[in-house]
Amino acid sequence: MEKHQETSHKVIKKKSISHEETLTLLRQFSDKELYTKPFYSWTGTTSLEQYFQSSLASHYAWSLRDL
Repeated sequence: MEKHQETSHKVIKKKSISHEETLTLLRQFSDKELYTKPFYSWTGTTSLEQYFQSSLASHYAWSLRDL
């Protein structure tokens, strides 16, 4: 926790805004779009939900390392 004591409010706010924008984007998809395999051809054999889950987990892990 000590390393976060020096994290600027500006950086934390920027990451929070990014998270909210991501949630707003996700909410625009219907359940059918999110959970149907493959609703979008570019997701390959996975659902859009699985695609987001995987990429967001990696993104948030990277973001936390950046703090």
